[in-house]
Amino acid sequence: MTDRAIDRVGTAVLITGAAGVLFAGLVGYVTATIGLRPVRALAAVMERVSLTRDPDERVEVESADELGRLAASFNRMLHELSLARAAQEQLVADASHELRTPLTTLRTNFSLLKRQSGISPERRRELADAVDRELGEMQDLVSDLLDLARGEEPQQAAEPIDVLPVFEEAVATAMRHWPGTAVTLSTPDTDLPQVHMERTRLQRLAGVLLDNAGKYGLGSGQPAVDVGIEALKDSIRVTVADRGPGIPREDLERVFDRFYRSPSARRMPGSGLGLAIAYQITASIGGRIEARSRPGGGTIIAVDLPAG
Repeated sequence: MTDRAIDRVGTAVLITGAAGVLFAGLVGYVTATIGLRPVRALAAVMERVSLTRDPDERVEVESADELGRLAASFNRMLHELSLARAAQEQLVADASHELRTPLTTLRTNFSLLKRQSGISPERRRELADAVDRELGEMQDLVSDLLDLARGEEPQQAAEPIDVLPVFEEAVATAMRHWPGTAVTLSTPDTDLPQVHMERTRLQRLAGVLLDNAGKYGLGSGQPAVDVGIEALKDSIRVTVADRGPGIPREDLERVFDRFYRSPSARRMPGSGLGLAIAYQITASIGGRIEARSRPGGGTIIAVDLPAG
């Protein structure tokens, strides 16, 4: 009788234990299925993005825990990738548009130059000058695109540089390039601190600012472009002011966009990349650049370069 009781208890314990194991396994499976669902969703999106290269995919964020924050971070990364791809596509489209016009003009002029008769020597010289001018503009455009492609690379050749000699050279170059424009340079009486950056990029920044102002400061002897350099608390401020038609207030923020040209500037030479390059160079060293209207007409470009 005692043995039968022990057998019954053992059977009950075995059945209860087996049921408990099955129940625990079922609960663990359900818990893992529900708990790991965000991870599987994230993995599925990552696989689709790797296959389709489409950064517009998104992960549904269903909670505010660690997995939810991971999904939100992944969505932000995809959003930044989407913006970068859109900017790249826009740059390629804009560059193609800008290159198409001079290439068409060059092809037309070369076709005319290949003709052996029917073109006077004067007309042939005009066509040759036009070809030379278009080639120069294409070379400048390609150089600007290469500068933009550099982005904010690590500055391998950064060094302490005196700003004043670089801008003095840029002013002299601008006066040779724009002989109808008078340029004045105002400097402080005290010594200026140095900036830490690549010399070639500072020279490029100075050249862009002066060249941009020279286009709109064409005059007949009166000071048309005013360049000022002063030392602030932690930076050096460079201002370049022209006396041109100015920029509408609503367009002041857009002048640093790639290929942007205000309606009043579309007949001027250039591609609309100069100020975009200036913005990129300034941002790469933690500086600041802005455009504002000049009292009495014209535009002021102000650049703050970190000192030291």
